[in-house]
Amino acid sequence: MADGLNTVADLRAETGAEALLMALRAVGVDYLFANAGTDFPPVIEGMARLGPQAIPQSIPVPVTVPHEIAAVGMAHGFWLVTGRAQAVMVHVNVGLANAVMGVINAASDDVPVLVLSGRTPITETGRVGARATPIQYGQEMYDQTSLVRDVVKFSYEMRFPEQGDTVVKRAAALAVSAPAGPVYISLPREPLSDILPAGFAPAPVAPPATLTQPDPAAITTLAGWLAGARMPVVLCQRCMPPVRRRASCISLPTRCSAACRCAAIAAICPSPPIRWRRCRRWNPSSPPHIPTARRMWRKRRMDAATALPFWPLVATARRCRPHGFRLAYPTSWMTNRWCSANWGCWPGS
Repeated sequence: MADGLNTVADLRAETGAEALLMALRAVGVDYLFANAGTDFPPVIEGMARLGPQAIPQSIPVPVTVPHEIAAVGMAHGFWLVTGRAQAVMVHVNVGLANAVMGVINAASDDVPVLVLSGRTPITETGRVGARATPIQYGQEMYDQTSLVRDVVKFSYEMRFPEQGDTVVKRAAALAVSAPAGPVYISLPREPLSDILPAGFAPAPVAPPATLTQPDPAAITTLAGWLAGARMPVVLCQRCMPPVRRRASCISLPTRCSAACRCAAIAAICPSPPIRWRRCRRWNPSSPPHIPTARRMWRKRRMDAATALPFWPLVATARRCRPHGFRLAYPTSWMTNRWCSANWGCWPGS
Protein backbone atom coordinates (compact mmCIF):
# COMPACT_ATOMS: atom_id res chain seq x y z
CA MET A 1 0.00 0.00 0.00
CA ALA A 2 1.16 3.56 -0.69
CA ASP A 3 2.02 5.85 2.22
CA GLY A 4 0.07 3.82 4.72
CA LEU A 5 -3.22 4.04 2.83
CA ASN A 6 -5.18 0.88 3.61
CA THR A 7 -8.32 0.98 1.49
CA VAL A 8 -9.73 2.87 -1.47
CA ALA A 9 -12.11 4.62 0.94
CA ASP A 10 -9.07 6.07 2.76
CA LEU A 11 -7.75 7.82 -0.35
CA ARG A 12 -7.66 11.59 -0.11
CA ALA A 13 -6.23 13.98 -2.66
CA GLU A 14 -3.33 16.08 -1.36
CA THR A 15 -2.28 18.04 -4.47
CA GLY A 16 -3.99 19.66 -7.42
CA ALA A 17 -2.88 16.79 -9.68
CA GLU A 18 -4.42 14.19 -7.38
CA ALA A 19 -7.67 16.17 -7.19
CA LEU A 20 -7.73 16.24 -10.99
CA LEU A 21 -7.18 12.48 -11.29
CA MET A 22 -9.91 11.66 -8.78
CA ALA A 23 -12.31 14.12 -10.44
CA LEU A 24 -11.77 12.44 -13.82
CA ARG A 25 -12.80 9.11 -12.35
CA ALA A 26 -15.75 10.68 -10.53
CA VAL A 27 -17.20 11.94 -13.83
CA GLY A 28 -16.96 8.50 -15.43
CA VAL A 29 -13.60 8.61 -17.22
CA ASP A 30 -12.28 5.04 -17.42
CA TYR A 31 -9.03 5.67 -19.29
CA LEU A 32 -6.52 8.51 -19.47
CA PHE A 33 -4.84 8.21 -22.88
CA ALA A 34 -1.53 9.99 -22.39
CA ASN A 35 1.53 11.21 -24.23
CA ALA A 36 3.11 13.26 -21.49
CA GLY A 37 6.23 15.36 -21.16
CA THR A 38 7.93 17.67 -18.68
CA ASP A 39 4.57 19.16 -17.62
CA PHE A 40 3.20 16.09 -15.91
CA PRO A 41 5.54 14.92 -13.13
CA PRO A 42 2.88 16.04 -10.59
CA VAL A 43 0.30 13.80 -12.30
CA ILE A 44 2.66 10.81 -12.38
CA GLU A 45 3.69 11.41 -8.76
CA GLY A 46 0.02 11.61 -7.79
CA MET A 47 -0.65 8.22 -9.37
CA ALA A 48 2.34 6.79 -7.52
CA ARG A 49 1.26 8.19 -4.15
CA LEU A 50 -2.33 7.02 -4.49
CA GLY A 51 -0.98 3.62 -5.44
CA PRO A 52 -2.16 0.80 -7.71
CA GLN A 53 -5.13 0.06 -5.45
CA ALA A 54 -6.65 3.37 -6.65
CA ILE A 55 -6.91 2.10 -10.25
CA PRO A 56 -9.62 1.96 -11.54
CA GLN A 57 -11.83 2.62 -8.51
CA SER A 58 -10.60 6.15 -7.73
CA ILE A 59 -8.50 7.27 -10.73
CA PRO A 60 -8.58 6.37 -14.45
CA VAL A 61 -6.41 3.66 -15.95
CA PRO A 62 -3.39 5.41 -17.54
CA VAL A 63 -2.64 4.30 -21.11
CA THR A 64 0.62 5.42 -22.72
CA VAL A 65 0.12 6.25 -26.41
CA PRO A 66 3.09 6.93 -28.74
CA HIS A 67 1.43 9.80 -30.62
CA GLU A 68 -1.10 12.44 -29.62
CA ILE A 69 -3.48 12.05 -32.56
CA ALA A 70 -3.66 8.32 -31.84
CA ALA A 71 -4.52 9.12 -28.21
CA VAL A 72 -7.39 11.40 -29.24
CA GLY A 73 -8.52 8.76 -31.76
CA MET A 74 -8.66 6.13 -29.01
CA ALA A 75 -10.86 8.36 -26.86
CA HIS A 76 -13.00 9.12 -29.93
CA GLY A 77 -13.46 5.44 -30.75
CA PHE A 78 -14.18 4.50 -27.13
CA TRP A 79 -17.11 6.91 -27.11
CA LEU A 80 -18.44 5.60 -30.42
CA VAL A 81 -18.54 2.06 -29.01
CA THR A 82 -19.60 2.72 -25.40
CA GLY A 83 -21.14 6.20 -25.27
CA ARG A 84 -18.77 7.20 -22.40
CA ALA A 85 -16.45 10.21 -22.70
CA GLN A 86 -12.73 9.69 -22.00
CA ALA A 87 -9.73 11.92 -21.33
CA VAL A 88 -6.52 12.62 -23.25
CA MET A 89 -3.35 14.08 -21.73
CA VAL A 90 -0.76 15.67 -24.04
CA HIS A 91 2.43 17.71 -23.77
CA VAL A 92 2.69 21.49 -23.84
CA ASN A 93 3.06 23.32 -27.17
CA VAL A 94 3.92 20.68 -29.81
CA GLY A 95 1.99 17.96 -28.01
CA LEU A 96 -1.23 19.93 -28.22
CA ALA A 97 -0.39 20.86 -31.81
CA ASN A 98 -0.10 17.17 -32.69
CA ALA A 99 -3.50 16.52 -31.10
CA VAL A 100 -5.33 19.27 -32.98
CA MET A 101 -6.47 17.16 -35.95
CA GLY A 102 -7.98 14.61 -33.59
CA VAL A 103 -9.75 17.37 -31.67
CA ILE A 104 -11.15 18.75 -34.93
CA ASN A 105 -12.41 15.27 -35.83
CA ALA A 106 -14.11 14.95 -32.44
CA ALA A 107 -15.74 18.36 -32.84
CA SER A 108 -16.95 17.45 -36.34
CA ASP A 109 -18.52 14.22 -35.07
CA ASP A 110 -19.98 15.72 -31.85
CA VAL A 111 -17.79 13.42 -29.76
CA PRO A 112 -17.06 14.48 -26.16
CA VAL A 113 -13.36 14.24 -25.23
CA LEU A 114 -11.65 15.83 -22.23
CA VAL A 115 -8.42 17.22 -23.68
CA LEU A 116 -5.78 18.05 -21.05
CA SER A 117 -2.46 19.60 -21.95
CA GLY A 118 0.51 20.84 -20.01
CA ARG A 119 1.35 24.50 -19.92
CA THR A 120 4.86 25.92 -19.53
CA PRO A 121 5.46 26.69 -15.82
CA ILE A 122 4.55 30.29 -15.12
CA THR A 123 7.23 31.02 -12.53
CA GLU A 124 11.00 30.73 -12.82
CA THR A 125 12.01 30.13 -9.20
CA GLY A 126 10.64 29.87 -5.70
CA ARG A 127 7.68 27.54 -6.29
CA VAL A 128 7.20 23.81 -6.58
CA GLY A 129 6.78 23.13 -10.30
CA ALA A 130 8.65 26.24 -11.46
CA ARG A 131 10.76 26.15 -14.62
CA ALA A 132 13.78 23.87 -14.40
CA THR A 133 15.18 23.44 -17.93
CA PRO A 134 15.94 25.77 -20.89
CA ILE A 135 13.35 24.04 -23.10
CA GLN A 136 10.59 25.46 -20.92
CA TYR A 137 11.46 28.93 -22.21
CA GLY A 138 11.30 27.83 -25.83
CA GLN A 139 7.93 26.12 -25.30
CA GLU A 140 6.22 29.22 -23.92
CA MET A 141 3.29 30.45 -26.03
CA TYR A 142 1.40 33.71 -25.69
CA ASP A 143 -1.91 31.97 -26.35
CA GLN A 144 -1.61 28.18 -26.39
CA THR A 145 -5.38 27.71 -26.16
CA SER A 146 -5.74 29.36 -29.59
CA LEU A 147 -4.64 26.05 -31.13
CA VAL A 148 -8.01 24.49 -30.23
CA ARG A 149 -10.26 27.35 -29.11
CA ASP A 150 -12.33 27.38 -32.31
CA VAL A 151 -13.26 23.69 -32.06
CA VAL A 152 -13.87 23.09 -28.35
CA LYS A 153 -17.00 23.83 -26.33
CA PHE A 154 -15.10 25.00 -23.27
CA SER A 155 -11.54 26.02 -22.43
CA TYR A 156 -9.89 27.04 -19.19
CA GLU A 157 -6.46 27.31 -17.59
CA MET A 158 -6.10 25.85 -14.10
CA ARG A 159 -4.81 28.45 -11.62
CA PHE A 160 -5.26 26.98 -8.14
CA PRO A 161 -4.91 23.37 -6.92
CA GLU A 162 -8.55 23.00 -5.82
CA GLN A 163 -9.65 23.78 -9.40
CA GLY A 164 -8.35 20.36 -10.41
CA ASP A 165 -11.65 19.08 -9.01
CA THR A 166 -14.19 21.74 -9.94
CA VAL A 167 -12.97 22.61 -13.43
CA VAL A 168 -12.82 18.95 -14.52
CA LYS A 169 -16.37 18.33 -13.33
CA ARG A 170 -17.71 21.41 -15.10
CA ALA A 171 -15.83 20.57 -18.30
CA ALA A 172 -17.13 16.99 -18.29
CA ALA A 173 -20.74 18.13 -17.89
CA LEU A 174 -20.37 20.57 -20.78
CA ALA A 175 -18.65 17.98 -23.00
CA VAL A 176 -21.54 15.50 -22.86
CA SER A 177 -24.37 18.07 -22.98
CA ALA A 178 -26.06 18.23 -26.38
CA PRO A 179 -24.56 18.95 -28.78
CA ALA A 180 -21.64 16.98 -27.37
CA GLY A 181 -18.06 17.91 -28.19
CA PRO A 182 -14.48 18.18 -26.94
CA VAL A 183 -13.40 20.46 -24.08
CA TYR A 184 -9.92 21.70 -23.19
CA ILE A 185 -8.10 22.36 -19.91
CA SER A 186 -4.61 23.84 -19.75
CA LEU A 187 -2.54 22.67 -16.77
CA PRO A 188 0.46 24.68 -15.53
CA ARG A 189 2.78 22.71 -13.27
CA GLU A 190 2.49 25.02 -10.26
CA PRO A 191 -1.21 24.42 -9.42
CA LEU A 192 -0.78 20.72 -10.17
CA SER A 193 2.05 20.57 -7.65
CA ASP A 194 0.50 22.79 -4.96
CA ILE A 195 -0.98 21.31 -1.79
CA LEU A 196 -4.76 21.54 -1.53
CA PRO A 197 -6.06 24.03 1.06
CA ALA A 198 -7.14 22.81 4.48
CA GLY A 199 -10.73 21.65 4.51
CA PHE A 200 -10.82 20.83 0.81
CA ALA A 201 -13.75 18.60 -0.16
CA PRO A 202 -14.60 17.37 -3.66
CA ALA A 203 -17.49 19.17 -5.32
CA PRO A 204 -20.60 17.22 -6.37
CA VAL A 205 -20.53 15.86 -9.90
CA ALA A 206 -22.37 18.29 -12.18
CA PRO A 207 -25.10 16.64 -14.28
CA PRO A 208 -25.16 17.27 -18.04
CA ALA A 209 -27.84 19.51 -19.45
CA THR A 210 -31.17 17.83 -20.03
CA LEU A 211 -31.82 16.90 -23.64
CA THR A 212 -34.19 19.12 -25.57
CA GLN A 213 -37.37 17.64 -27.03
CA PRO A 214 -38.34 17.98 -30.69
CA ASP A 215 -41.08 20.44 -31.49
CA PRO A 216 -44.33 18.46 -32.04
CA ALA A 217 -44.95 20.52 -35.17
CA ALA A 218 -41.55 19.46 -36.56
CA ILE A 219 -42.38 15.80 -35.90
CA THR A 220 -45.68 16.23 -37.74
CA THR A 221 -43.83 17.79 -40.68
CA LEU A 222 -41.34 14.93 -40.80
CA ALA A 223 -44.12 12.33 -40.59
CA GLY A 224 -45.82 14.03 -43.52
CA TRP A 225 -42.63 13.84 -45.57
CA LEU A 226 -42.26 10.11 -44.88
CA ALA A 227 -45.92 9.39 -45.57
CA GLY A 228 -45.82 11.24 -48.88
CA ALA A 229 -42.48 9.91 -50.09
CA ARG A 230 -42.47 7.13 -52.71
CA MET A 231 -38.98 5.82 -51.89
CA PRO A 232 -37.71 7.43 -48.68
CA VAL A 233 -34.05 7.18 -47.68
CA VAL A 234 -32.94 8.19 -44.17
CA LEU A 235 -29.23 8.98 -43.71
CA CYS A 236 -28.04 9.19 -40.10
CA GLN A 237 -24.73 10.57 -38.92
CA ARG A 238 -24.64 12.37 -35.58
CA CYS A 239 -26.69 13.12 -32.45
CA MET A 240 -26.05 9.94 -30.45
CA PRO A 241 -23.42 7.21 -30.08
CA PRO A 242 -23.64 4.53 -32.79
CA VAL A 243 -24.26 1.91 -30.12
CA ARG A 244 -27.64 3.58 -29.46
CA ARG A 245 -28.28 4.75 -33.03
CA ARG A 246 -28.14 1.19 -34.35
CA ALA A 247 -31.45 0.21 -32.74
CA SER A 248 -33.26 3.04 -34.53
CA CYS A 249 -31.70 2.09 -37.88
CA ILE A 250 -32.95 -1.48 -37.41
CA SER A 251 -36.55 -0.55 -36.54
CA LEU A 252 -37.10 2.34 -38.97
CA PRO A 253 -37.23 0.32 -42.24
CA THR A 254 -39.92 -2.00 -40.91
CA ARG A 255 -42.01 0.70 -39.25
CA CYS A 256 -42.20 3.24 -42.07
CA SER A 257 -40.85 1.44 -45.16
CA ALA A 258 -37.81 3.69 -45.36
CA ALA A 259 -34.30 2.66 -46.27
CA CYS A 260 -32.00 3.73 -43.43
CA ARG A 261 -28.24 4.11 -43.56
CA CYS A 262 -25.89 5.24 -40.77
CA ALA A 263 -23.30 7.27 -42.68
CA ALA A 264 -19.68 8.03 -41.76
CA ILE A 265 -19.47 5.49 -38.92
CA ALA A 266 -20.60 2.39 -40.82
CA ALA A 267 -17.22 0.72 -40.41
CA ILE A 268 -17.43 1.00 -36.62
CA CYS A 269 -21.09 0.24 -36.05
CA PRO A 270 -22.56 -0.99 -39.33
CA SER A 271 -26.25 -1.00 -39.97
CA PRO A 272 -27.87 -4.32 -40.73
CA PRO A 273 -28.29 -5.14 -44.44
CA ILE A 274 -30.93 -2.79 -45.81
CA ARG A 275 -33.61 -4.99 -47.30
CA TRP A 276 -35.05 -2.38 -49.62
CA ARG A 277 -36.81 -4.90 -51.80
CA ARG A 278 -38.88 -6.03 -48.82
CA CYS A 279 -40.08 -2.48 -48.16
CA ARG A 280 -43.43 -1.77 -49.72
CA ARG A 281 -42.36 1.50 -51.33
CA TRP A 282 -39.08 0.00 -52.57
CA ASN A 283 -40.68 -2.94 -54.38
CA PRO A 284 -38.83 -3.84 -57.60
CA SER A 285 -42.21 -4.37 -59.31
CA SER A 286 -42.81 -0.60 -59.26
CA PRO A 287 -43.69 1.09 -62.58
CA PRO A 288 -40.75 1.47 -65.02
CA HIS A 289 -40.38 5.20 -64.46
CA ILE A 290 -39.55 4.62 -60.78
CA PRO A 291 -35.97 3.33 -60.38
CA THR A 292 -35.29 0.31 -58.20
CA ALA A 293 -33.90 0.81 -54.75
CA ARG A 294 -30.31 -0.11 -55.53
CA ARG A 295 -30.25 2.01 -58.66
CA MET A 296 -31.73 4.90 -56.68
CA TRP A 297 -29.04 4.47 -54.03
CA ARG A 298 -26.31 4.56 -56.67
CA LYS A 299 -27.68 7.84 -57.98
CA ARG A 300 -27.03 9.46 -54.62
CA ARG A 301 -23.53 10.62 -53.83
CA MET A 302 -22.34 11.23 -50.29
CA ASP A 303 -19.96 13.94 -49.15
CA ALA A 304 -17.73 12.07 -46.69
CA ALA A 305 -16.97 15.16 -44.63
CA THR A 306 -20.49 16.47 -44.02
CA ALA A 307 -22.77 13.58 -45.03
CA LEU A 308 -24.88 15.99 -47.05
CA PRO A 309 -26.54 14.24 -50.00
CA PHE A 310 -26.27 16.12 -53.26
CA TRP A 311 -29.56 16.83 -54.97
CA PRO A 312 -30.54 13.69 -56.92
CA LEU A 313 -32.51 13.94 -60.14
CA VAL A 314 -35.39 11.80 -58.89
CA ALA A 315 -35.99 13.00 -55.34
CA THR A 316 -36.03 15.98 -53.02
CA ALA A 317 -33.41 16.02 -50.26
CA ARG A 318 -34.35 17.37 -46.87
CA ARG A 319 -31.99 17.65 -43.93
CA CYS A 320 -33.00 17.67 -40.27
CA ARG A 321 -30.51 18.43 -37.51
CA PRO A 322 -30.95 18.68 -33.75
CA HIS A 323 -28.58 21.66 -33.67
CA GLY A 324 -28.64 23.32 -37.04
CA PHE A 325 -27.61 26.67 -35.57
CA ARG A 326 -24.11 26.73 -34.09
CA LEU A 327 -22.32 29.85 -32.97
CA ALA A 328 -19.06 28.19 -34.02
CA TYR A 329 -20.04 28.59 -37.69
CA PRO A 330 -19.09 32.11 -38.86
CA THR A 331 -21.69 32.00 -41.63
CA SER A 332 -25.08 30.33 -41.87
CA TRP A 333 -25.09 29.13 -45.50
CA MET A 334 -25.21 25.44 -44.55
CA THR A 335 -27.97 25.96 -42.00
CA ASN A 336 -30.10 28.03 -44.36
CA ARG A 337 -29.69 25.79 -47.40
CA TRP A 338 -29.67 22.27 -46.02
CA CYS A 339 -31.72 22.26 -42.81
CA SER A 340 -35.35 21.89 -43.83
CA ALA A 341 -36.25 21.23 -40.19
CA ASN A 342 -34.39 22.20 -37.03
CA TRP A 343 -35.04 20.22 -33.89
CA GLY A 344 -33.87 22.84 -31.40
CA CYS A 345 -30.53 23.28 -29.69
CA TRP A 346 -28.83 24.43 -26.54
CA PRO A 347 -28.02 28.14 -26.33
CA GLY A 348 -24.48 28.81 -27.44
CA SER A 349 -24.15 25.58 -29.42
